[in-house]
Amino acid sequence: MQRLLILIAAAALGLACSSLAIADPASARQQLEQLRARGKYAVAEQLCRQRLADRELSEAERATLTIEYSRTLAEHARLLPLEQAADLWRQAVQIPAGFVAEHPGYPRLVLVRLQAALAQAAHGESQRVAVEGLNDPAALDEPRATLRAAIAALRQIERTVADDLRRRVRPAASDADFTQAELQSLQSHVRYELAQALREQALCYPPGSADRINSLTQAGEALSEVLLGDVRSALTWSAALEDVARLRLLGECPGAEKRLATLTKQGLPPALAGRVRAERIQLALARGRLDEALAEAGTQQPTSAEAEYARLEALVAAWQYDAKRQNDDRAAAWQKRAVDQVRAIGKQYGPYWMRRAEARLARAIAGAEGPKSAETLAFAAAGYYRAGQLDEAVAAFEQASDEAEAVNHIDDAFSWALAAAAIEKERGAYRKALERYRAAAFSTPKDPRAAEAHLLAVYCAGQLARAQHPPDLSEYEQLLHEHLEQWPDGETASQALGRLGRLAEHRGDWQTAVGMLGQVQPGDPQYEEAVAALGRSYEAWLDQLHESGESGAQLAQRALDQLERIIGTAEASPQPTPASRAAVLAAARIWLKEIPNGALPAERLVRGALEHDAEAPTEWKLEAHVLLVPALAAQGKGGQADESLEEVLAAGNDQVAALLDTLTAVRRRATGDAATRLAELELSTEAQVLENPGRFDGDTLRAVRRRHIETLAETGHRPEALEAAQALAREFPRDGQTHELMARLLMQGNTADRQAAVQKWAEVAKRSRPGTARWFRALRALARTQIDLGQATDARQTIDHVAARYPNFGTEDFRRQFEALLREIDRNR
Repeated sequence: MQRLLILIAAAALGLACSSLAIADPASARQQLEQLRARGKYAVAEQLCRQRLADRELSEAERATLTIEYSRTLAEHARLLPLEQAADLWRQAVQIPAGFVAEHPGYPRLVLVRLQAALAQAAHGESQRVAVEGLNDPAALDEPRATLRAAIAALRQIERTVADDLRRRVRPAASDADFTQAELQSLQSHVRYELAQALREQALCYPPGSADRINSLTQAGEALSEVLLGDVRSALTWSAALEDVARLRLLGECPGAEKRLATLTKQGLPPALAGRVRAERIQLALARGRLDEALAEAGTQQPTSAEAEYARLEALVAAWQYDAKRQNDDRAAAWQKRAVDQVRAIGKQYGPYWMRRAEARLARAIAGAEGPKSAETLAFAAAGYYRAGQLDEAVAAFEQASDEAEAVNHIDDAFSWALAAAAIEKERGAYRKALERYRAAAFSTPKDPRAAEAHLLAVYCAGQLARAQHPPDLSEYEQLLHEHLEQWPDGETASQALGRLGRLAEHRGDWQTAVGMLGQVQPGDPQYEEAVAALGRSYEAWLDQLHESGESGAQLAQRALDQLERIIGTAEASPQPTPASRAAVLAAARIWLKEIPNGALPAERLVRGALEHDAEAPTEWKLEAHVLLVPALAAQGKGGQADESLEEVLAAGNDQVAALLDTLTAVRRRATGDAATRLAELELSTEAQVLENPGRFDGDTLRAVRRRHIETLAETGHRPEALEAAQALAREFPRDGQTHELMARLLMQGNTADRQAAVQKWAEVAKRSRPGTARWFRALRALARTQIDLGQATDARQTIDHVAARYPNFGTEDFRRQFEALLREIDRNR
């Protein structure tokens, strides 16, 4: 587009000598030209930014580089769909506008102003093209507004140049000033660009309307002076062709045809031959001379983007002509040629012209009679999509899929069915997308893409569940099981297993979680998370066994065997993997918590991993030191434990919480001297944190105080713990965790304490939102305390209250715990 090429004007004004960069201005400009020609817009933009950051640039250098930057941004934006290009268009206008504001005294400032106006006009044209053919008059409001602003800017620039010409009575005072010849050339270029912007504005109004006629009339006035210029100049020729197009749009086709014939006799510049051919085709179509248009379109040379687009117009017209007369074979042949032409335009002239060609084909489909090929419908669907007509795009892709399936083109049918589903997913219509993805997957289940399509249906089910409160994951889970039944050996089966495993983990169904997660294969995108979830599930399952009084030795050994196989498999790789790191941490935790004398194996495992994994993420190294602290302390290696402890404390809030959680968990399972050493370390660490409040935030300090209370209670200092809990509750009366802690302490006391615990648990439940974990915990603990006090009837009423609101008791864990309490009540009748 000429309006993007301010260098036409720059060259005419002798600006080729302006410096683009300090080193070699000509080569720098050439470098940017080459980058744009190769489509390396991001690189060109970065180059412009880097050079503009140089404070040593002269004002002229900065002006020229600003123009180049704006031009690069505008050309880049033009290639992208409108919704993706908004920021580029904004910058293309604002960057030269910024220069104008900062350098008001620059002698050639009008050139930078002109670039801003041209970028704005180009934006308006792109906006108009994007909504071309939409049956929505309001869609043209935005391009009209953008073009109106560009036209106003161009008119102001025209007045500025005219004023400069009137004042110019003597030669330029310096090389920086315009000569009179330069100003006259600039005036002609501005008028030509103004005429083009006015024509674009005219196209925003219906044919024959007063607004269209008015804009085209003003365009003719702007061109009148330009047309008096040297007939040998490219600008005069371009203006003459612009005037031909203007006359055609006014409906004055005979005059346009006569002028075009006259121009052709004057000797056509080769660079404009393609535009002349395009205008001949468009004129023939405008006059209803289809054979003449097709004859001109049938020639192969000269060519240009405009000529090839006009050729598409002729092919579409021929298709519509024969379709209307029910010449189906001829219409099908024209239809195929039109599709081939769209493809050729995209290949030769890039995404901007491809989008225009697809949109034109889409408009033809909407108005065409007779049968339409699957390929034509698919191209039309793409055009609808790019134009933002998503309903029409979905319908066209669906129709294309049906047509392809009817002629046994199964691969194409599947592809276009997926395209329709993808549009539904993109616009958040997850129910429709789910149904389309699932139907496509089961229509050709052996297609390599079928399993992926079904997983996208699973994703949509997840989005639908997320929108519900609380989320209902039943359909999501059902689709995952369906996936495994249909594609049990496919690459995607591992993904389904991983998701089912995490669902089971979320429910607290540890056995199912371990079974599913253990089948996820290396190479799966979620393998690392699956290994981490596997470790968490084993730990939670073991905790559950301990709570019920069962032995976890066999399960712990099974967990270690599985995790160490993962570590061993990863050790065969040149570098440690995220999955092997997750397995190391999980195995070390199980060694520490579950295996007698497991501190030494845990230490060796973690130390070995740290020594051989210098590139491990900092966060993982900190987690490793969190485990080293209890592993070393349990063995009496206090000095080494202190080193790791300092690493953790220096890391701040999150790691301190993780350390104290780990110390507590390991201490509770330890025996003998190891338990004593761990208790001492736990108490001293808590005290160290509380004595240095400036190193930690308020939430962390409060959590450590709660942890310290629990440690005191569990290590034989219950009175001190209860006193500290009461003080903390008075300080933070709305802190649910503190009141929950106090209720647990009261549960462990004498009868009076337990009676107080009943009141405290009822208070905690009342303050908690029903259905939350704390609400379930409080009512479970209330029932437990009532049973211990011999209040079985009250306990049953408490449990019945929970079951009435949540028949499944929230999670698998809570269900088991409440049912165990009911069985105990029944046994004690």
